[in-house]
Amino acid sequence: MLKETYQSALEARRGSIRLDPVFDGLVQDLRAAYGVAPLWIQAAVGWEGARKGRPILEVVVERTGELWTMRKGPQHPLLGHTPEPMKVVARMVLERFSPEALRRIFPLPDGATPDWPRDLMVTLHSFESWTLDHAITLTPDDSTEFERSLGLGDALWMTSRIARTVVVFVHTDEQARALRAAGIPEAWARAYVELARKHDEFGYLHPGWIRMEVDSKETFDRDWKGDYLAYMR
Repeated sequence: MLKETYQSALEARRGSIRLDPVFDGLVQDLRAAYGVAPLWIQAAVGWEGARKGRPILEVVVERTGELWTMRKGPQHPLLGHTPEPMKVVARMVLERFSPEALRRIFPLPDGATPDWPRDLMVTLHSFESWTLDHAITLTPDDSTEFERSLGLGDALWMTSRIARTVVVFVHTDEQARALRAAGIPEAWARAYVELARKHDEFGYLHPGWIRMEVDSKETFDRDWKGDYLAYMR
């Protein structure tokens, strides 16, 4: 999702702006097909790689569950499988808007003549997921408080977050095995979520969003040669 798309979706969720009425018909089509109404729709043009110069329609639904609803169905009555929702939405767009209307909607460069059926790209996004990715990025002070709450003392080396997984690093493999054998305390995830909740403007966050793992500096140095970027992959 483009940064400006997220910012517009954020303002729409706050009620500061509303979706351009030009998309009202498309919203009706999506609601009829999936039972889902987008929070925001952004018409953009790709600027790098295979997307460069191509018209892109970014469709943002509010909740992750709504995104999964679109990805799962409904089944095609003749083909017997679920068509890719991006292709379904692209077809809706091409059926609802003429090429002239599409040129007014998308900020195309002068002289651009897209082959709309071939060039139009549709991407689907969850506003909830993007918002929570921001919320669970703790400030340095919050990270320090979280590490203190673990109660590991000198056994703790550091903590690190990779997507929705928080890794608690102790110094030795033996310490890590002992923690795993005892069971990672549920209180760890609750403590992390409580610190992140202050940044969760819309109340999406819950303990199940965060997954806790334990690893060791010994493993990190031995198996990953201290390469943090390689470990994150």
